[in-house]
Amino acid sequence: MTSVPVRAMVLAAGLGTRLRPLTERVPKPLLPVAGRPLLGRVIERLRAAGVEEIAVNTHHLAGEVEAFVRSLPDAEGLRVFHEPEILGTGGALANARTFLAASESFLLHNSDVVTDADPGALLDAHRDAGALATLLVTEHAPENKVLVAPDGTVLDILGRLDADAPAGGRLLTYTGLAAFSPVFFEFLPTEGCSSLVDALLAAVSARPGSVRALAPEALEWSDLGTLAEYAAALPVVRERGLGKGLSAEPLAEQGSDRVFLRLRAGEESAVLMLSPPGDADLDRYLDIGAFLSARDLGTPEILAADRADRAVILEDLGGRSLYAFAREERDASKIEAVYRKVLDLLVAFQVRGTRDLDACPAAATRALDAKGLRWETEYFRTQFLERYAGIDARETAELEREFARLTEAVAAQPQVLIHRDFQSQNILIKDGRVRLLDFQGARRGPLAYDLVSLLKDPYVELPHAMRNRLTEHHRIRLAAEGGPEVEAAQHAAWLLAAGLQRNMQALGAYAFLSLEKRRATFREFMEPGLRLLAEGLAEMEASGAVPGPLSRLTDLISKLIMRY
Repeated sequence: MTSVPVRAMVLAAGLGTRLRPLTERVPKPLLPVAGRPLLGRVIERLRAAGVEEIAVNTHHLAGEVEAFVRSLPDAEGLRVFHEPEILGTGGALANARTFLAASESFLLHNSDVVTDADPGALLDAHRDAGALATLLVTEHAPENKVLVAPDGTVLDILGRLDADAPAGGRLLTYTGLAAFSPVFFEFLPTEGCSSLVDALLAAVSARPGSVRALAPEALEWSDLGTLAEYAAALPVVRERGLGKGLSAEPLAEQGSDRVFLRLRAGEESAVLMLSPPGDADLDRYLDIGAFLSARDLGTPEILAADRADRAVILEDLGGRSLYAFAREERDASKIEAVYRKVLDLLVAFQVRGTRDLDACPAAATRALDAKGLRWETEYFRTQFLERYAGIDARETAELEREFARLTEAVAAQPQVLIHRDFQSQNILIKDGRVRLLDFQGARRGPLAYDLVSLLKDPYVELPHAMRNRLTEHHRIRLAAEGGPEVEAAQHAAWLLAAGLQRNMQALGAYAFLSLEKRRATFREFMEPGLRLLAEGLAEMEASGAVPGPLSRLTDLISKLIMRY
């Protein structure tokens, strides 16, 4: 490659619409492949080709992209061009005109492609031909839209010029990598949003032969424009033989920031879990998942994992949750029968999981103890009562003594392995078996916590009589399987205290997710969550069980109930 200084621009402003929901939280240029963000891979490739100064444009999730750029080695050679309003490919170049035109030639590289192309070879071909623009192209049907003559001249793009294909001419695909001479700026508007294709076609028409194409043999190239294309580019997916003919369907999200995609290739299906940057629970997810799966405790088998890409391939458990089943089924006896199966799995989780818990440090070293329970009540106080319901902090501070008594009572229960979020949307029924999702929060915790998460679940409100029968089923099965033998009255008292604790935690989570994460669907569960909390407070007062009346909390919840 010639030693004349060259600059480059990397396009990183796009919305990544076709990659939603991935790009709702992670900008497309920062999605990882083989352990490196796409933008980082492109910058490394340009650096290897001798490019020292690189422009990066930003728009969608611009702060995250700029922070990544600033964190790179030799960041002083990188310049960010922010676009408050997205300018299109042509407008992005025009916006960086002064920077790019200072170079005898410059490169343009999309940030969302994975390729082994040599930018230096493209630049050499561009200079040797004396072209205004040289596009790197490849065969990639059905996306072939660039008409190229046998000598490499670009004759048309998208059929806009109605050019006839000469003998030996070919339709090829633009790869998102191109070289330009500064004279090309004559064909771009000086400001505003514009199209690179429009400028290229203007150059083709005004100066025939000035726009050329380079089509290397055996070029490796992927345009990660869709979920399936992104998934197929991940090494962990290719190693499972799922790359060819792959389809990817987003699964319904819940409270997690993880994204789940159902992958299909022929008759085979699996679920790809993609974890966001900084997800501290990913290692726990893998370690706890392996522990639970090895003991047949309902979790999906982990088929493969790549911690660098934050990608995990899981057994496909199907799509029917206990939540969906309970809302659709009209026969109460069938609902109760399925809930009994769920409780049988919960007992196995509590007995077998607790017995072997030391074999899983990721769960054994964490506990929903008095400190953790106090964190939950504080979460409820700040997120639900203050932020969501608008109650003054001076009024909520009066609840501290009651919260302390409640958490002390719940923490005194026997400690077992708990799932931590054992509710109907995290429980699936597949082929008559009960299966579990979202298990990375498993840890030691109060015996009644998971039970009440299921039976006093704002997502599915069970009839009182059914709830009582299921409670007794759990108590009897727990003793039969080698767990604690608990008197009915004690079991009921534990359930009452844990129920208050769990319902407050759920309301805090709903408030946080709806306000902070902007997931409005959780608002619909506020009212049933409040009713369950009010019901539990009334039952606690009537029973006289520890920790006794919670009068301040009762009064506050009664006032909130009247709003609904």
